[in-house]
Amino acid sequence: FALTVDAENFAHFIPVAVVALPAGLAAFAALATLLAKTGWQAGSPARVLLLALCWSLGEWLRGHLFTGFPWNLIGYAWATDAAPGLWVMQSAAFTGVYGLSLISVALAALPAILTQGGRRGWRVSLHLLTGIAALSGMAAYGALRLSQTPPEDAAGVRLRIVQPNIAQAAKWLPEHRAAIFRFLIDLSSAPAAPAAKPPSHVIWPEAATPFFLMQSEAALAQIARLVPATGAVITGAPRMRDAADTPGDSGVYNSVLVVDGDGGVPARYDKAHLVPFGEYLPFPELLAAIGLKKLTVDLGSFMAGPGPRTLIAPGLPPFSPLICYEVIFPGGVVDAANRPAWLLNVTNDAWYGDTSGPYQHLAQARMRAVEQGLPLIRAANTGISALFDAYGRSRAQLALNQQGIIDSALPGALPPTLYSRHGDLVFMLLGLSVFGVFIIYTLRFSEKHDESIRNIHLQ
Repeated sequence: FALTVDAENFAHFIPVAVVALPAGLAAFAALATLLAKTGWQAGSPARVLLLALCWSLGEWLRGHLFTGFPWNLIGYAWATDAAPGLWVMQSAAFTGVYGLSLISVALAALPAILTQGGRRGWRVSLHLLTGIAALSGMAAYGALRLSQTPPEDAAGVRLRIVQPNIAQAAKWLPEHRAAIFRFLIDLSSAPAAPAAKPPSHVIWPEAATPFFLMQSEAALAQIARLVPATGAVITGAPRMRDAADTPGDSGVYNSVLVVDGDGGVPARYDKAHLVPFGEYLPFPELLAAIGLKKLTVDLGSFMAGPGPRTLIAPGLPPFSPLICYEVIFPGGVVDAANRPAWLLNVTNDAWYGDTSGPYQHLAQARMRAVEQGLPLIRAANTGISALFDAYGRSRAQLALNQQGIIDSALPGALPPTLYSRHGDLVFMLLGLSVFGVFIIYTLRFSEKHDESIRNIHLQ
């Protein structure tokens, strides 16, 4: 769908994209099933564990190789507000989404052992009951976790999340820039609900200002008037290189800027995980020679920032900014040496149009809250903007393709989760444990198979 936004320049690449991207991603599924085939034993319950292990390993590789693309992992099937999905999702606080994928594939494939003809004795029943017990235990743990008293909201903070719903095709047209900026100001200035406190902090989505905000003192001054002196506006904006950047850098940055009540910019973050072909062109000379260019043609190629950072904004607990699809990378959403108190995801899902993309993106963002034990605030240009607490529960949402605002308190953070402390190491240890069980099952199955062959020969 993104290639149709500027169809005149990019629509002719649709056949290539429709074939090439799925073909590339299919290689990881092919690798996973090929690995599973090498140790496959028909009739052995252990093949279920082997499939789950290989599939989750394939997902992990897809999330890390060639800059990574961990989109729509199996574990996201549990990302919902509805029980029992919400209950099971709480296990991601231990295992992360990769571990949740491993467990989910194993549980989903377990009924396959019922197909083994006469092997429907007590062992099959025991295996099925073990799977049911594991799923029930995860759900029970999640329900218990959610029954705990939630942490208190941040004192003195009243957030306003702004969703302007600007069409991507119009966003960068010069004649629309002033109107877009005025509309953002008007939405941000709207009166609060009766008896509600006015916002202390305003959040705009990715690249909300279709111009270089830091080069416009007048625009910064207008933004500053939206909040009290002790508050701030946090916005996505393109940023030109300045003297504080690494010498030799060129181009522009896709950034998050903190604008204080005086119109200053005391903190900023530059997107580190850029989108290939969207924000930069890999092997630019080679691909340009065959007519390929990146989608965001107006601003040139973006420069990459240094990685996860914890920012401080006036009147707010420290937070970790994540721009667009940076939120889908489980191990890269916080600075491990400086844990934040909340996560901020600004995005522009207008590129996806009215497709499943925005909903998939939202589900993946929600999982980060559970893994880290941190609330997640999401400001999206066309939606879906949302506010999740540290358990991944939705407090408020603005629907896709809707203009509006969300006014809310900032939920509190939980103590560091096991996953937040150790990351994918937990998944690796879980995988090794599953592999150990698989080896034990395989050896026992082989011994029984050999004994059966000997008995047949003796008879």
